[in-house]
Amino acid sequence: MSTTQHTGHYNLPTFGDNPNDRPSWRGDFTDAMTKIDNQMYANATNITTATAAANNATTAAGEAKTAANNATSLAQTNKNDIADLDGYFGKLGVTSESTAQQLMDTINGKAEDTELTSLKSTVSSLSSTVNTKANTSDVYTKGQADTTFTKQGGYSGTAQQLSQRIQALETTPQDQLPICLCIGDSYANSSNNVNPDSTDETKWPTQLRNIIGGEYQVKNYSVTGAGFNVSGKTFTDQINNAYSASAIDNDNVAIIIVGGGRNDIGTYAEMKSYADETFSNAHAKFPKARIISVPMLWHNAGMDMYGRQKAAGVAMAAANDGVENVNWAWTWNIGNDYNFPSGDIHPNAKGSKVIASYMASAIRGTYTGRYEAATVSSASGNVFSNIVASGGMVFATLWGQDPSTNAELQAGLTFPNWARVAAGSSPNTFRTWGAGLTNSGTAISGWLLTDVNSKTSGAPKITYFGKNAGGNNGCFVCYPW
Repeated sequence: MSTTQHTGHYNLPTFGDNPNDRPSWRGDFTDAMTKIDNQMYANATNITTATAAANNATTAAGEAKTAANNATSLAQTNKNDIADLDGYFGKLGVTSESTAQQLMDTINGKAEDTELTSLKSTVSSLSSTVNTKANTSDVYTKGQADTTFTKQGGYSGTAQQLSQRIQALETTPQDQLPICLCIGDSYANSSNNVNPDSTDETKWPTQLRNIIGGEYQVKNYSVTGAGFNVSGKTFTDQINNAYSASAIDNDNVAIIIVGGGRNDIGTYAEMKSYADETFSNAHAKFPKARIISVPMLWHNAGMDMYGRQKAAGVAMAAANDGVENVNWAWTWNIGNDYNFPSGDIHPNAKGSKVIASYMASAIRGTYTGRYEAATVSSASGNVFSNIVASGGMVFATLWGQDPSTNAELQAGLTFPNWARVAAGSSPNTFRTWGAGLTNSGTAISGWLLTDVNSKTSGAPKITYFGKNAGGNNGCFVCYPW
């Protein structure tokens, strides 16, 4: 038999008062123990599971707390940052959505796309420019530069020392400059005594020194009254005197200027011979020097034919002897009355400066001769002339316009002073005629250059000769200058 009574929860057998209640050890007890064991095991398992769950919950709670603490800290940081941002925005004037929009509009209104594109182009161009410049592989360091400069010319110093040497060369003392030797007549020296360093500014060597003194030592060995063949005063004598002078370093003579010839008496052939002797001697004494011949130095009047023949002989000798000949020197002061004392054929300081200036241009290789041009007309303007002087010649065209009268034509036109032609006795003077043509007159007309003074004053005048010239009368004249 088994028990009839059981517990309320797990249905375990109990003992009651019922006589028939007889629990069975193998039945009730074993069954009860089995139920108790199973239940205790189940409880133990549940407790373990619950403990693990509790532990997990505890861990999760800790982590949640840490996260909460971190969130709290971050929130505080964000709060502080927000406060800073509020301050920054406040300084920018952003206090509301509308002010923020205004700020954005302002920013967007700045640098436009076109401006950015232009800037990009500029940067690109700058980049290209920079890229074309020398890089480190193409330039010297200071040490390399110093070494390079040291090698130049065998100098032992740095670039600074080289610069100092160059500066020293650029300030060469006067006595170390090459010599320009002056040979001439009274245009160069009014005395019979040689004065190599004369300072008389009425003489062309002094004026030449004023112009080229930074390039040459200008030494004057001229004497008054000299010439190519003037007894006791030849240009050859002057060259020999300079050659023998202890003050002259013959190897340092770079230029010899021979200026003169008007004191000589001789034909074309004789002047050629005299000049040839002079030039040959100069070459022999000073083989390193440039020899420059300047015939004829003249005053403010036109030079006659006799002087031109002598100048031509000198020029031919220069060509034969490898000498540089300066043509038309006699024209340099024609008409420059203010460059000569009244009645004197010797120039003042202004006249000598003119001579020296042309000589300096010859030394420097820029000489082209004197050039002049002018237009003159009658009081009525009906008669006029265009005059040009160059290359030792004067060229003039004349025209009487249709309203012009014979009286106007016969009154003539006065040419500029520089258009003078030499006067004097035949055959060495010039008689300048021009044949005139007219389309309305009854006779062939002629024009004559008159009123010429061969000394120190006056201007040439061209005058009509003839009858019934009528209007549109004109001619052309040319003559040696």
